[in-house]
Amino acid sequence: MVPQVLATLHLLFADGSRGRAFGIYGIVLGLAGAAGFLLGGVLVTLDLAGLGWRAVFFVNVPFGLVIIAAASWIMPSVPRRAGTRLDVPGAIVLFAGLLCLIGPLLFSHDVHWAPWVWLVMATGVAIVAAFLWLERAVASRGGMPLIDLALLSDTAFMRGLYAVFFFFFANLSFYLVMTMFMQRGLHIPPLQAGMVFLPPFGVGLCHRLATQRRAGRGIVARWC
Repeated sequence: MVPQVLATLHLLFADGSRGRAFGIYGIVLGLAGAAGFLLGGVLVTLDLAGLGWRAVFFVNVPFGLVIIAAASWIMPSVPRRAGTRLDVPGAIVLFAGLLCLIGPLLFSHDVHWAPWVWLVMATGVAIVAAFLWLERAVASRGGMPLIDLALLSDTAFMRGLYAVFFFFFANLSFYLVMTMFMQRGLHIPPLQAGMVFLPPFGVGLCHRLATQRRAGRGIVARWC
């Protein structure tokens, strides 16, 4: 989702206002990171419909619907380029593959890793492999594939992809391990555990605002 947001900002705002838009985006990103931990603790504490920690995933559905409605109302229409077609089949196949591959991880522990869990995940691997074949077929017909597999042969792109992968792998793993340690090891309730991360995010946000004031919007926009 993040590349789509950055590309949309680049498209909708001219050079004069693009810096301010990216600056606001960076601030909202910091606030959202802090709010995510707090609201996650609230959702786990409320235990909506007995979902427990799974509510942090299901909450994306109502928020997604609100965002879709807001985008339809607020965002201006952009002329469609002639001859472009969305790769809807590719999106459906990829969604099905990831659902079969990742979905069972949400409840596999509750069913004691039953054999059918592994069967569903193996099906997801097969569907993802079929997705790669589908994308090559779309590209060979001159279409616009959902993922341009030619990028995988670009050394600079792959180097950046590896860097982003390891950054998010280390970053998200750190927060996951720390949250589990606080709740399981230190027996801190979920809400209080979520509040522990608020000060670091607050300090980072204040530093970003101070940098924006000192360096100017143009430099901050390029940094973002």
